[in-house]
Amino acid sequence: MENKEVISDFDRELTEYINNFSNENHVFNLGKPGEILQKCGFPEHQRIELSSSRLQQKSTQSNHPFEFADIIGLDKAIQKPVAVFEYGDKNKSQNVIVNLKKDGKNFLVGVFFNQRQRGYEVSDIRGLFNRDNIDWLRWIDQGKMIYGNKKEIQVLAAQQRTNLAEVNSKEARTSSDSYYLDSVDNILAEFGNVNDIFTADFPEYARYKERAEIFKQFRNKYQENDSFYTYMAKPQSDEFYAALKERNLETLLKYTKFDSEYEISGVARKILFEKFDIEPVENNETLADVLKSKFNVVEEFNNSNKLTSQSSGVNNGGIDSENQNEIEEKDAKKTLPAFALLTESGIEILNGFFYTDNPEHDSVTISDGKISFPLDKKIIDEIKSGEKTQGNSDRLSTRGDQPSDLLLQSQYDDFFSERDNKSYNFRHNFAVRCRKNANSPADAIEIAKNLIKEMDVEDRKKTKELLKHLNTGGKSYNEYLVDMYLTAVKNDPLNEDWVRNNHQDRLFQRKQYDTVNLPGEKISSRLDIRIGDNAGDIGLRMEKIFGFGFVKEKMNLSDFCIKAASKEDNSITLMGKDHSILEIPRDEYIEAYQRKHEKSQKNEKKASREKERSMEFEISR
Repeated sequence: MENKEVISDFDRELTEYINNFSNENHVFNLGKPGEILQKCGFPEHQRIELSSSRLQQKSTQSNHPFEFADIIGLDKAIQKPVAVFEYGDKNKSQNVIVNLKKDGKNFLVGVFFNQRQRGYEVSDIRGLFNRDNIDWLRWIDQGKMIYGNKKEIQVLAAQQRTNLAEVNSKEARTSSDSYYLDSVDNILAEFGNVNDIFTADFPEYARYKERAEIFKQFRNKYQENDSFYTYMAKPQSDEFYAALKERNLETLLKYTKFDSEYEISGVARKILFEKFDIEPVENNETLADVLKSKFNVVEEFNNSNKLTSQSSGVNNGGIDSENQNEIEEKDAKKTLPAFALLTESGIEILNGFFYTDNPEHDSVTISDGKISFPLDKKIIDEIKSGEKTQGNSDRLSTRGDQPSDLLLQSQYDDFFSERDNKSYNFRHNFAVRCRKNANSPADAIEIAKNLIKEMDVEDRKKTKELLKHLNTGGKSYNEYLVDMYLTAVKNDPLNEDWVRNNHQDRLFQRKQYDTVNLPGEKISSRLDIRIGDNAGDIGLRMEKIFGFGFVKEKMNLSDFCIKAASKEDNSITLMGKDHSILEIPRDEYIEAYQRKHEKSQKNEKKASREKERSMEFEISR
């Protein structure tokens, strides 16, 4: 007797539906979940259903249309999935990748559990379409996999590599896709010889979900800020996650610094507060102390010393002096001269560092005995060659022998080189021009205005939106740009002697007959304001960055003191703690100071009267 393949009820009903298209309210029954789906969390007694209306809706979606015939065999395919993934709460819904394809893409089936239909609960199919395989392969790296058929996933990943090699038009995606494919290979290898992988049996897999959640928060913050640095979210989140696992306090604290370049510092702090159940703190030193107590740093330090002792020739409490001398001699040959390096915190001078080779990666590790990190071998060669930037002609001489003089030439070129004048390069170009040409916050405002004027209309709009997103403190554009200026030049301050020697006739010792510049001299006969006094928080008229005209700004001048003033020249010269120079109109400053002074006097009188009334009331009682 000839064996004939039995046609399932689902395939028979689907075929009839295709031929007749008669019953718009038909519900397809795909059966109850088998062993694999049950182990993934599918409710054992709920049958899996697909309504004809849902099928019609999903098959006609413009971004991934398909024919009804493409899903013949779906009832069998869903019981032997390629992979199953979380979709939100895995106890409520899951995504199943099945071995049915259209245009080389496997179908994704989105199933929602415990859905009340016709008086009983079912597992309802609400998502159904063919999806780019690289998209769901990424989910493995993101810790979302509940089940995976190792062999089938490896075959699809290998096919994806072939596709990447053949399609040159995807060059922009190739690097990212290759990263995820490499990660999938490494993750699958961790499961050993197991083919039917249920990740619940491998608790260590959960770390990928935790790492992916950090990446998501970093990326979202960069995107919220419309940031050029969004591409840094992946390497930064990986480094931050590794530091969490290794209890690397230095790296973790690096990510919590509130620098304008470090837009994810708030997110990093929030993660640490939640991860270690810490009450929010503003001060980094306080946070460091709290984390140390959480990490049990003393114990880890002792363990680290034991390892160091063993690797340094310590044997039964004694030191092998011959080996120790050999190590010291070797390290002496690899000691580096002082050099500066661009980091997230700006320019940092590194001194007393030595290096060890990592020949298999064509890199080296540098260390000063306390901290260590890898560098490209080419950078080490440049450090050893002594090719620093001293005397470079493209830099102003205002800043004397400063950290940037010790920068490597390769890094210096980027530090002082502008990029295309686009919105996503605004912060970099603004910082570069400030380092070269700004001697004060007022200069910085002028630089920002010129940069924006040189942009096309579209980039001006984008820059305005970028600054709006970055400025979370509610400051005006001018105030925020001044903060950016101070960050850009904080490690490269002006030299007060240079200012005096080169600007004395214009700034401090003007030729106007009424110039006052001696400490203690009054700059106004009406008010007690003297040379050397703190300038205070005064409103100034600054040119608008976007649009035309002027705007009254509250500039924080508390870090500036008064150095010179001239009624004839209508100017007051202020000097900041970093020796930056700011010139402001004398009449406007005096008027603003007087208003503030009168307001302060009124408040004092009001407080005095209220105190007197209070005393009278007490006496009358």
